[in-house]
This record gives sequence, C-alpha cells and structure tokens, in this order.
Amino acid sequence: MFYRWRESEDVLEATDLGGAYYDETLFIIGGHPSINDQPLELLNLPGVMTMALNNVPYTFRRPTFWLTADKPNCYGGHFYHRADMIKLARSDTMLDVPNNADRQLRSFPNTLFYELKPDKYEPENFFSEGNDFVWWKSVFPLALQMAWRLGFRRIYLVGCAFWSTVIKPYAWGTQLSMSNHRYTQTTYDEDITKLRKLSPYFDAAALEVISCTPGSRANEVLRYTPLADAVAQVLKGMPEPTPLEELKHSSVNEIKPEA
Repeated sequence: MFYRWRESEDVLEATDLGGAYYDETLFIIGGHPSINDQPLELLNLPGVMTMALNNVPYTFRRPTFWLTADKPNCYGGHFYHRADMIKLARSDTMLDVPNNADRQLRSFPNTLFYELKPDKYEPENFFSEGNDFVWWKSVFPLALQMAWRLGFRRIYLVGCAFWSTVIKPYAWGTQLSMSNHRYTQTTYDEDITKLRKLSPYFDAAALEVISCTPGSRANEVLRYTPLADAVAQVLKGMPEPTPLEELKHSSVNEIKPEA
C-alpha cells in the first residue's frame, strides 16, 4: 500500500499498487562504482523497468522508480522535482523539506509514500502482502520486498556488490569518513546475511533474483548474468512493432455506446 498527497484537496490518499507490474522484470540499481563500467544506456531502452536506490540518479539519471529510505537531506534535492520518475519515500518524511527546496516533500510531483514496521518481517513471512513494508535498516531488502509487492517476479541486481572502499565508496564523488565507511560496510554485511536467509524462499514466492554485478558478494548466492545479456532477455519478450498497415482507422472501427 502506498500513499500520495493530493495537493489540490489537501488530503492523503491511499493507492493500492499491489501486483500492478505482475510477472514483469525489474533492474534494481545500487551505487557501487562498478556501474560506471556497465552499459547503463541499455537500461533506458523501451520496455526496461528500473529502480534506482538512494543517490544512484547522480549516475543513472533516468530510472523508472527512485527508492529512498532515509531523511530527504541525505539525497540530492533536485531529484524530488523530477516528475518523470516515480519517487518512493518513507511516510514519516513527508513533512520534511529536501535540500535546496522551499516546500515539504509531500508536495512534489509523482511521489508515493510507504510505511515501515521495524522487526515485523522474518524470512518466512517476508514475501507476504500487507500495508506496511520491512525495515531491516537497509534500503536493499526494502527494495526486494517492494519489487515483489509491485508484482515483479524477476529481479536483476546492478551495482549491488555489497562492498566498497574508502577511496571510492560510490559511483559518484561522495567521500566517507572512516567511521561512516565502517557503518556502510556493516550494512553491506547485514544485507548479504539477509540475502542468504531469504534466497531459500524465492521459489515459493515465484521470484527469481539474478546478479548483474561483477565481483559482487551476492554472486556466491545468486546466479550471475552480464547486464547486456539480461537486457537482451527482457527485450526478447517484447513483440515486434505492429505494422502500420494493420492499424484500423477510427472511422471504420468506431466504438458504439451501449444501449
């Protein structure tokens, strides 16, 4: 369950998107520096769905979804102005003001809010329907659960290596202190532990999770496929364009109203 703020009516409205993308494929994009060496332009092809995590839009600029899990001041404020991507943010941040903005988060276009319930989900019930989402103090397991709730049944992980270095922690220019780096690495360690515990439940959830990240720690748990091959597999399922000569003109294809 998601919520959106109807600015004109000054009201919060529930929006049920459960299964809206049933049996479709999603590329989840993390911020490991390896994405700078990946053919990310393939992810902008028609028919390819993407979810960028945290500050990834600094590098991959045109995601379908942008998922955040922290306070808005952790992210580039200019992203919230983007009406061309679906922004997913925590409901307890909707009154916050993003960086370099003069209005509350809830007022930005194409923004959906979700609710978190700490420690409610275990691997056994992780893939179950509900109004709230898991919070294991990391955006990655949240992205998995959110993708599954939205209906995606094949997920490719891009830029999800679950390790980084102090010199170059992300694909963009952010630098981390040693303490922040240790915190980030601890989060990656916990993500891998959670992934190992969740993976036996993928089949029961009719979910396939595949790594497209060279050198990822997830490759010990998941099947690895190069990004170009993964995109080719998605596009293989797309039909060829309908020939123009087969299109009916409205004058001979009129829809008559029911009596």
